[in-house]
Amino acid sequence: DSACHLQKALYGLKQAPRAWHKRLKEELESMGFQASQADASLFILRTGEHCTVWLLVYVDDLLIAASELEPIMMVKAKLQSVFDVHDLGDAHFFLGMEIVRDRAARSLKLSQARLAKELLLKHGLHDAKATHVPMSPGLRLVKPACADERLDVSLHPYSELVGSLLYLSVCTRPEIAYAVGALARFAACPSTAHWKAAKGILRYLAGTASLGLVFGAGSSGLQGFCDADFAGDVETRRSTTGFVFLLHGGAISWSSRLQRTVATSTACLLYTSDAADE
Repeated sequence: DSACHLQKALYGLKQAPRAWHKRLKEELESMGFQASQADASLFILRTGEHCTVWLLVYVDDLLIAASELEPIMMVKAKLQSVFDVHDLGDAHFFLGMEIVRDRAARSLKLSQARLAKELLLKHGLHDAKATHVPMSPGLRLVKPACADERLDVSLHPYSELVGSLLYLSVCTRPEIAYAVGALARFAACPSTAHWKAAKGILRYLAGTASLGLVFGAGSSGLQGFCDADFAGDVETRRSTTGFVFLLHGGAISWSSRLQRTVATSTACLLYTSDAADE
């Protein structure tokens, strides 16, 4: 028997993504970039006292942002000297998110109208009457009590729909995070009521498909809001905590999830800062 020593990682092998990230990281660090401690795919380069270059990596797609054009062109030139890079110009679409810039208003909008419309068309709700809220405040979801209430997942792709809605909720639609999170708890054993509630979120998207996150239209300070219900989960009696942080008028971080323990009270936290870099 004979064995071969592989000198170069080949596309498709298990170690290929690791080898590519290691190679790219080495080149970026040689250019002065530093990997963010919060996200390993985000690299930061400070070129001056008031200029910072942000480089986001997704497999072999790179998104570069900076307050000035010159450092962006410098980074592109260095990358083109090392890798076979195709410059696609201004970013308009990245990871399913549409990027719209209004230079006159000094604003930037992130939305996923295309994905929302695709979901509506796939489930036959593109002409549905829109609802005003993702989920009725009085709706209480529980596990199916009997076999007759269980959803036939071979006919109704519940997990697939909830997964698509989750992607919307974590990227550009924080207002559906609570409703989608509640439905995701029943992915293993959904009922017809859960399917109806999921389609209710689609009807909400039918009237709000173009909505998204807009940055630059509000205060530049960092603002945070947090709240919780009280024993909102009918079966476990656990509360749901939600929070959102805003920067330049748009949400940058948000969550809605069950608390780990059963609480005996609820609290509200409000945080605000006038300095965006604090």
